[in-house]
Amino acid sequence: MIIEFKVSNFRSIREEVVLSMVAEPSKSKEMNFWEQPLSNSDPVRLLKIAAIYGPNAAGKSNLLRAMYNLGRMLGYPSRAGEDILEYDPFLFDPETRTAPTTFDLTFIGLDNIKFRYKVKFDATVIWEELLEYYPQGSKRTCYHRIQDENGESISTIRMGNDFKNRKVKVLVNQLLLPKFGDDEPDEILSSVYVSLRKILVVNACSDLTLRVVQRWVTSSLNANKELHARLDEIIRGVDIRINGIQIVEQNEEDYHFPKEFPEEEKSRIVREFRFQVSGLHNVYKNGNLIGTDSLPLDKESHGTNTLFILAGLILLKMKDGGTLFVDELDASLHPDLTRMLVQLYQDENTNPGNAQLIFTTHDTNLMDSGLLRKDQIWFADKNELGETDFYSLQDFEGVRETTPFDKWYSAGKFGAKPNIKSPAF
Repeated sequence: MIIEFKVSNFRSIREEVVLSMVAEPSKSKEMNFWEQPLSNSDPVRLLKIAAIYGPNAAGKSNLLRAMYNLGRMLGYPSRAGEDILEYDPFLFDPETRTAPTTFDLTFIGLDNIKFRYKVKFDATVIWEELLEYYPQGSKRTCYHRIQDENGESISTIRMGNDFKNRKVKVLVNQLLLPKFGDDEPDEILSSVYVSLRKILVVNACSDLTLRVVQRWVTSSLNANKELHARLDEIIRGVDIRINGIQIVEQNEEDYHFPKEFPEEEKSRIVREFRFQVSGLHNVYKNGNLIGTDSLPLDKESHGTNTLFILAGLILLKMKDGGTLFVDELDASLHPDLTRMLVQLYQDENTNPGNAQLIFTTHDTNLMDSGLLRKDQIWFADKNELGETDFYSLQDFEGVRETTPFDKWYSAGKFGAKPNIKSPAF
């Protein structure tokens, strides 16, 4: 679970911004947070939901993109001599164009232990990599890597006392932590790697991303009949005239390829189209129900496809735990459907593992004092220099938990709204 995420010098984010998932002391809407135990320390109150608002091009998606890039750096390390492709600095200041980017994440890992993972890098070098943890309630260092400017292509990193001060070597353009994913298994460090790789970032406006996620969701639901049944219950409950989702697994012999068809391409097609997904619809004759028939999902509306993917993904993440980031959660969905997805996270019956959802949206219907707390609503806005700032509704004085957040936002009291001037045609 995420406690806080700090980002600096990344895309439109110049100065450090902080997204905190720590709940403020208010007892309002107790279903919206939980008491997270910590190893040999006082528990921390964490939020299940964070919603980020702001005008187009204000940079609200860039915080999610930063988390996505961190995951890519962990999962797809740069090879020798390659640039670090995830480096994407603030470009509208000559000093920041080549200055390092920093990602700094504090989270709950193995055995309810708090960890902090910090990375500072530019296009070619990891300048700093820090992993701290609090196994006995006090800070201890797993390792702290600081790269000097001697131009060497390999960094030698000394681990902390808890890891016998052993030395590990890694390329200067690669993170150290991924070595403990496969190369050198370690109970603590490998668990940190797995925890960070489980953080999922999804762009709901990207058809390519949604297709990839759909394949994972379909395969997972086919293997878990209980979750499949829950998804069917959601589908029936949102009144889109579909009784449920049918998933049929194809056998390789079901495909008929030409004789000279490349084997590699055959494997790709069989893998990509392994499952046929359809919506189940009632069939009527003379107004009387006579049975059901299936309609391939790709012939359903874009909104229905998005609902299947996001609802299935959310069910899977609530089962596995951890944190899900969704850019434009409301894309192609009616506001009532988006609200229903948010409520799944807030309900301890549907989210017993306290999974977290962090999303961007323009849907002010969610900015409801009956649904979200002040500390769950965040804003992104740009200043005149093109720099993005993040701030919470909690930062405003005079705002109560009963304040009509949406009306005050629409009136411009919180900023982060487009200043639109009608064209003079």
